[in-house]
Amino acid sequence: MTSQGTNFATTTDKEDKSTTVTATTTSFDLDRWQQGGLSSFAETCFSEYWNQLAPDSIIPSVSQEQSHHVNPYSFAHRMTLGKYLIEQTGGDSIWVYCGAAEAGLVPGIQLDTPFNKNDFGFQQCVQHWKSFWDTHHRDFVLSIRSSTTETQRKEALSILYRHLWETHTNVIQCGIANAKQLENKLPEEDRNVGLGWCNMVELLSAMSWTNLSVDALCEFGVGYLPTIRIAGPETVQWIATHRPKEYVTIQTLDKLRLSSPAAMKQMCSFWSRVTRWSFQRDTMARTLDTLSHGKGPAKVLAFTKILILSIAPKSVTEISIWIAITSGLLYASRRK
Repeated sequence: MTSQGTNFATTTDKEDKSTTVTATTTSFDLDRWQQGGLSSFAETCFSEYWNQLAPDSIIPSVSQEQSHHVNPYSFAHRMTLGKYLIEQTGGDSIWVYCGAAEAGLVPGIQLDTPFNKNDFGFQQCVQHWKSFWDTHHRDFVLSIRSSTTETQRKEALSILYRHLWETHTNVIQCGIANAKQLENKLPEEDRNVGLGWCNMVELLSAMSWTNLSVDALCEFGVGYLPTIRIAGPETVQWIATHRPKEYVTIQTLDKLRLSSPAAMKQMCSFWSRVTRWSFQRDTMARTLDTLSHGKGPAKVLAFTKILILSIAPKSVTEISIWIAITSGLLYASRRK
């Protein structure tokens, strides 16, 4: 799965000829990108492509009165918009940008497709992100500015990520409720994986997943979501044969799709307890990879570790209860 001279961004719409980006020299090592171990973003094939994206081509300057037109179906436009938003705020995607624009953080844009203005689900998503930028992101910036220790900065980041995942969850629920027509157009296998991923986001939210930075992705890898569109059962079989780790992901997501609300609540509660410990939050990517793809002894050790962390006391109240229970058991055993 390595290709030389990959052309990463090409304009896909006939009417959009303004932004075409080509990266032609860096090999794309998909396996290494998935498993991690990169020391910097410069080692990836994306770095030179990223450097060629020109936000000025579609993003107006603050002094300009008229907004530029953005085609949300153009890959080049989406990536260019994403680059600008990441550099300004740390977020990406069309509705994230629109929410940030409404919050006054970035210049406004004019979407070329009229349905976005009238689509209730899209507008709800924009408002969820506007609320995030207006409140949680603002509070995070203030906390970082006033923090004096690394512990305070990590706590502020952890709080931001918790609200970030809440926003992601709200957006996904909004999409599920308002995009049934589009959902039904997808092949069944593709649809099932997508719906499973919706539940996976709930688990990531419960874990307060913080491994989202580019540095973290380089170190831990991007994981094993399917790298090709699942067009039907033949695609699933091909992935099972040629990309076995991605097939494990498909199976896991299908099980999550079928999980009842009660089961999801229990799983979220379990992982929330495991990730009370900051050192475990920081290594969750490795833990999940071992549980999903590790060999016997490593998998047993990883499972034992998370089981201990899930029942171990951490708060003062829990520690007090454990001491009381242990003391009671010792007292009872002595009386015998």
